[in-house]
Amino acid sequence: MNRYFQTYRWPEFASINVCQKLMDDLRYGRERAFVGENGRNHNRLTTDATARLFYAIFTGQVISADRSRTIAEFLRRPLDPNWTAAEPASQVVGYFGEGLPSGSKLWSKAGWTTWTRDITASFRRHDAGYVELASGRAFTLVVFTDGREISTDLTFLPSIARWTAEQMGSL
Repeated sequence: MNRYFQTYRWPEFASINVCQKLMDDLRYGRERAFVGENGRNHNRLTTDATARLFYAIFTGQVISADRSRTIAEFLRRPLDPNWTAAEPASQVVGYFGEGLPSGSKLWSKAGWTTWTRDITASFRRHDAGYVELASGRAFTLVVFTDGREISTDLTFLPSIARWTAEQMGSL
């Protein structure tokens, strides 16, 4: 994966590492050996690299239009309260979607970890999104957090999305 992303030659991708599978618990065996001492080989993705990739996908700069639509469908987060209530793990409540104004459309990928027994991979809450406001204006927003208090704060990411939408003149 690292070699694939390096072929884009985007400066935002120079320092990323995306060679690990996602895990919710402490690694063991080969996985532990591969991640290395002090987690030095953990996945490392920056907000800049994530924003660049989201923007490129949604503006058709990296893959075909068909593939872009397929990815967008996987990332679509309906902001309908009935759908959100029926899908408690929808990555809307406690994330960007909760803070967006009525009529907005959201495509996002969010994540949250509590204590994983690995100090280098615990207490994170992230969201990356492509947003279309009812006004037609669109933006890409990416926020990564690190630390117990902020990762458990369900109001932080929605407040960032709300503030950004306000700055875009939507509210």
